[in-house]
Amino acid sequence: GWKPDDGVKERFGAADLPDVVTNVEFEAMVREGRLVRPSDGKVPRQVAIVTRPTAANGAGGNGNGSAPEHDFSFGTNVLDMASLKHALYVTEAAPGARVYVVYEDIVTPGQYERFYRRVSEEPGVSFTKGRVTAITPADDGTLMLRLERSLLGDDVGLPVDLVVLAAGMVPTTADSSVLNLLYKQGPGLPTAKF
Repeated sequence: GWKPDDGVKERFGAADLPDVVTNVEFEAMVREGRLVRPSDGKVPRQVAIVTRPTAANGAGGNGNGSAPEHDFSFGTNVLDMASLKHALYVTEAAPGARVYVVYEDIVTPGQYERFYRRVSEEPGVSFTKGRVTAITPADDGTLMLRLERSLLGDDVGLPVDLVVLAAGMVPTTADSSVLNLLYKQGPGLPTAKF
């Protein structure tokens, strides 16, 4: 089993921003039938969904190994597919809304490539490659998502009403003294001798 990485908002300095939610919080909102900004209860018109967010300091869950304690590469296909699903949730619940899927790379295993294409062709959904460097409140009550390594430039600002961060998948055994399978991951894997 797994549990969500609850520290993703803190790594971006966004823990006190009510309109920055994790994918798990977003899923709960949608399940309850209310796609709204937590700060004011209004329906968001511009939503950024960040797949496997990596903070500017390298801490995050993009699977690049830069911060091993936050490397959730084993859950990339689940996180990416959920992010695509969330983009559809927004377009269905808020017709006319804009959704920006911010990614460094996207994994859609096997035939799920068709689902990726369906989402990419959905009116109102845009994909932009980039790494989030900051999420800050704007003067008008919205949020400013700053990106680097973007196809649009190296320092791009994206004004949005709501940010959804795909929280990594932490194994439930990660903190367990009974069953900790960390030794099975990474370069320390013993070599099998036949």
